[in-house]
Amino acid sequence: MESIYTSEDEENDEILFSQLTADKRKRMQNKTCTLKQSKRYYKNQTIIKNIDRRFTINEIKNILKYENIPFYAVNTPKSKTTGLRDLHIGIYDAEQISIYTNKKTRNRFTVQESNETPNSTQ
Repeated sequence: MESIYTSEDEENDEILFSQLTADKRKRMQNKTCTLKQSKRYYKNQTIIKNIDRRFTINEIKNILKYENIPFYAVNTPKSKTTGLRDLHIGIYDAEQISIYTNKKTRNRFTVQESNETPNSTQ
């Protein structure tokens, strides 16, 4: 069954919103903007599995900048089930995904690669 959103519902929402304190309205606005921004940043993304835990986000960003790889955002969430870290790279343009699938870039953040080569950002 579909619910129909009427102008009366909109008026009620506006009344409820106006009754919120300024702090709560600001928090709601910030949360909404942050969610939209994350959605935009990670709309086109690539995921590199099982990266070395020693890489910080700043080091990863510096490496990507050094290799002239454009990106929006970088995130390294840890898997709850396996305990391994993945690398999520938000990409500007979906057509540039071939840059990220390059073997050199994909293996750059693995445990083996980080043991073999010194950090290029230092």
